[in-house]
Amino acid sequence: MGKKAKSLIRMTSITGKDDVVFKSPIEYARFVSCSITLPAYDGVYYVVGYMFNPTNDTDIFKMNVVPQTTKKGEVTVYPIERDFSYKITDELKGSRAGGCPNFESWVNNPQYGIESMFGEAHISTLLVPGTASLPLSKIKPQSLACAVFLDKDRAGKITNWGQLCSEQPSYAGSQQLVTKTKIEDGAYYIMPHSFKPEYQFPFELYIYSSTPLKMTGVGKKGKEIFLNLKSKARADALDKLVSYAQSLKSKHKTARDMESYLKKFFKEFDTSGGRGRGGDGYFSEKEFEKAMRSLTGGTLDDHTVDILFDMMDVEGTDMLSSEEFSDAVVNCAY
Repeated sequence: MGKKAKSLIRMTSITGKDDVVFKSPIEYARFVSCSITLPAYDGVYYVVGYMFNPTNDTDIFKMNVVPQTTKKGEVTVYPIERDFSYKITDELKGSRAGGCPNFESWVNNPQYGIESMFGEAHISTLLVPGTASLPLSKIKPQSLACAVFLDKDRAGKITNWGQLCSEQPSYAGSQQLVTKTKIEDGAYYIMPHSFKPEYQFPFELYIYSSTPLKMTGVGKKGKEIFLNLKSKARADALDKLVSYAQSLKSKHKTARDMESYLKKFFKEFDTSGGRGRGGDGYFSEKEFEKAMRSLTGGTLDDHTVDILFDMMDVEGTDMLSSEEFSDAVVNCAY
C-alpha cells in the first residue's frame, strides 16, 4: 500500500456494521492507515479504525465501514515512532476491570505512568487481547479502548475523565487496537480498558515512543523490547547516560541545584560564538562531544556520543539548547 489505494476487492457493505480486513506488505509494520476509501457495489465508503501487527513483515488492517462522499481512493499514512518500545503483559480482571466512564468503577482500570525523558514524544499504543501464544484468528473481538491522561497535579492516579489528552475512545469491537497521541513534559497515564466491566481478558500492551520513557506502576509486568540492533544500541547508550547522571546527582542536593550546575557547564563548552565572544546558546554535535567527554571522564565512545546527541535532539535541528541538555541529564537522574 502506498499513498493511493490499489486494487481493493469490491464488496457490498452494511454501513457501520461490516468489517474489512486486508493486508499491506509494509516492512516491519511501520505505518498505520488512519483513513482509506473503499469502493463497494453499493457506494463508496470511508473506513475508520485500524490495527497492525508489529512482529510480522506484513501489516494487517481491520476496519469498520462508514459512509464517505468527499474523497476518492486516497490513503493517509502516518509513521509509527518506534525508537523506543515497551511491552506490558497484564489483564482486565475482577476489580481491575472498571469499564468505561459510564461506570464509577472506571478509575480501577490499570493505570501505567509514563514520562518522556527528552521533551515532546510521539506515542503509539497497540492493545492486543489474549497472549502471544494465541493466533489472531482465535482472538475474540472486544470493545477495546486505550486512553492517555495528563496528571497535571502529579496526584499519582487518574480520577477525572476530563484529564484525557488522547482522542475519545470509540469502543468499536476489534481484535487489536492502535491509538496515537503526543505528550510533552509532565506525568501521563495510559489506561487500557473495555466498554463494560464484565468484559475481562488478559492483554499485551505495546508502547512505542519517539523518546525514552520513564514508567511507573508496571513492575515485573513491563519490559523494554528491542526491535532491532539500532534500538538495542539506543538503550545501551541511555543506560550509560543514566549511570553518569546518577553519579552527578550524588553531588547535588536537589534537581534544581543539578540543573543550575549543568547550565553553567553548558556555557563553558558552548564556544561557537568565537574566542572571547561566548556561545550561541546551542551545542553543535562537536561541542556536545567535548562536553560529554568532560562530563563522563572521557569514557564514552564516539558511537555512544552520536546516539545520545540524536536522542536529545528531539526536534531534529542538529543543535541542543541549554534547556534540552540540562533537562535530559536531570531527567535521567531523577
